[in-house]
Amino acid sequence: MNISPITLPVFLQQYQQKTEKYTLKQPSLSDVFIRSSKPQNTSFSGNQPNQFTIDEFYISDTDNKTYQKYIEQKLEKPALPYAYNELPQVIGAKKNIFGGTEEVYNYNRDKLQKKAVYTGPYVPTPKDSSAPKINTEELKAELKKTNSLDYTIPIAENSHYKPEYAPNAYITQSQEQYLNKTSNTDLTIRYGAVVNWSDSKIARDIMQNFYDGHNQTLEGTRLNIQYDRTTKKYTVKIKGNSTYPYDFIQYIGKGTKFNDTTSAGGFGEGSKILACNLLARQDKKGKFSTDYVKYSSADWQITLSRSSDDLDSAIMQRTLEKVPEQNGNSIEFTTNNKELIYRIIDSLNWFESPYNEDFQNLDFDNGIFGLKLLGSGEQGNLYLTQRFEYEKTDNWDNSIRNADVIFRKKPDSSIFSVSRDRTYLNKYDIETISENIVEEFSDDEILDLIIKLDSIWKSPKRDDAMTKITEALAQEASSRKIGIDFKDKKFVAVPKFTGEKDLEFLSLLGYTPVNSALKYLVPTLEEINTTMSNHIPVEPTENEIKRMILLTEATKLIQSSTSKQIVLDTGRAFAKNIPPYSEEYIIKGNKEDLFFIRQLQQLKKDYVSSELFSEEDCEQPVFLFDKTQEGKLDNSVAQAITGYDKNLKTTKFYGHWIDRNYLNSGNFYKLLATYLHEINHQHGGDGSSEFTYALTEELGIILSILSSQPETASKLNMLAQKFEQIPS
Repeated sequence: MNISPITLPVFLQQYQQKTEKYTLKQPSLSDVFIRSSKPQNTSFSGNQPNQFTIDEFYISDTDNKTYQKYIEQKLEKPALPYAYNELPQVIGAKKNIFGGTEEVYNYNRDKLQKKAVYTGPYVPTPKDSSAPKINTEELKAELKKTNSLDYTIPIAENSHYKPEYAPNAYITQSQEQYLNKTSNTDLTIRYGAVVNWSDSKIARDIMQNFYDGHNQTLEGTRLNIQYDRTTKKYTVKIKGNSTYPYDFIQYIGKGTKFNDTTSAGGFGEGSKILACNLLARQDKKGKFSTDYVKYSSADWQITLSRSSDDLDSAIMQRTLEKVPEQNGNSIEFTTNNKELIYRIIDSLNWFESPYNEDFQNLDFDNGIFGLKLLGSGEQGNLYLTQRFEYEKTDNWDNSIRNADVIFRKKPDSSIFSVSRDRTYLNKYDIETISENIVEEFSDDEILDLIIKLDSIWKSPKRDDAMTKITEALAQEASSRKIGIDFKDKKFVAVPKFTGEKDLEFLSLLGYTPVNSALKYLVPTLEEINTTMSNHIPVEPTENEIKRMILLTEATKLIQSSTSKQIVLDTGRAFAKNIPPYSEEYIIKGNKEDLFFIRQLQQLKKDYVSSELFSEEDCEQPVFLFDKTQEGKLDNSVAQAITGYDKNLKTTKFYGHWIDRNYLNSGNFYKLLATYLHEINHQHGGDGSSEFTYALTEELGIILSILSSQPETASKLNMLAQKFEQIPS
């Protein structure tokens, strides 16, 4: 017996029961809120969806008796190809997939004055490889080679370098009574050991005095290091060109930086604590690393030392001396700690200067805040008037993802106070500082910087220092009632814990998920849920499932009636090469015929059957909702789910919603028209010419089918009769 289109499905069903399963095309098992990823028992019927049904080989010219039997089988144990209890409710659920109700922000974004236009993406300023730099690695290599180093940071043209000369820096006659006398300070050496600053913190604290003294630049600072073969220690001397009075060193709390928001120091104690730290340091053999620390300026010098070498009882002492007048100030100390020396060399790039690469070719700089954007795999540095650790202790270098961040001003102490040890900042500190500093930005600066930060806010799940800065800017823009014209970009701000399915589904709907930092300027996920869909999937009853099955089969019938008779055509194509085997013979598993069946499977899979919509469109799920429970004001009874497919570069249909009451009370043909209407929304929205033309063309094709294919009209009438027989 030859294989005929009518007997082939029956044979395959029998064959499946005896051997492995062969199917032409299982339902699309997408995880994008369309279907379950594997066959599931539905929570409402307890029935297992068929893994193989006759409709896998359905063709339009089967006789009415066979088709009716097929429909009766579908209705005998009605089941959907997806389980409602597994469907994420991202499409407008009152409670979303994350398990809680997300805050809906009401910023009246439509009322924001669009004072900037986003044309993105922003291209960061290229690095200038020819710009002069302080090459600290070369300096360390020179020290290793010669055991000495003498380097002065040059003063650049048009620099803001300006040394500060204190008029009271010189020893007065009344102060001479304190000269050449050694006295105890209020600090024990043990205290220095307990404070125990790291090498990096000591290096930074040394340099910050020269940075502040030169008007917030290290230009003009000289570093001299010499090795003594006798003591096996290095003598480190750092010299600057500003002057200050000796009591700044003698007394804790003396200083001029308390209210200076641009200075790196500020507590009037750093020099004393630093010296105590150095004098308390011991090497691995238990010997003290530093013998003395000398501070000098104008015509005076203070030497800080230990009263003894007993760590438990030693007191830090000071001795004031008068020296020949010098132009500037210096710090000098001895150490056998080579790592400390290396960090001092590194610290030449921990402050602003024309030679610090972090400050060259900035993407944004308004004198208060600077930003240099880096590539996706690059790390930058954090500055709060000076280099700062980020997120953890001793995280000094390359601590910030994708940017160098420069805060040139310290926030008011009532807003945020940096600790005396100036320890690390975390992302919440960055948030507080940013919220305070952006208040000083102009409108144009705020919007310009937000646009330039698009690589940051385009990362939906990112949550770090850069997103905190972005959020502070967006919030300030919103408070000023200014915004950005994003043109046709459909950005939606999503929480950082948004699942991959949510992100993918938003993309399918044509939205671009962005970081929640932008929630002040673009809609949020919850707002999209509330305003666009806001449907809560309801569990269909068995009769409702039957109605949905009949309507789906009707759309498939119309679709298949416009396509070629795939099985007949492929059967003829293979007829010359396929012997007339009997069904019984084939069931035994002839390999050649199994190959033939697979060829049929592949041909059917690849075949494009309709210009208007495909069999796959007919099989997309229908989600039921109850408009009376949702309390909606609009009159919509159905809504298509469409999305742009980036690979195919076209809009695709992914199913639709339908109101329960409309499904249960509507006329079969009216509901069928609704199904076809929603499928055609892949061509455009209501009122668009593309949608209108597609729907008109489809209507013409349907009229042609009904007039030329009476068997199709008969089958549609049979489906309508079964629909009307389902109890309300």
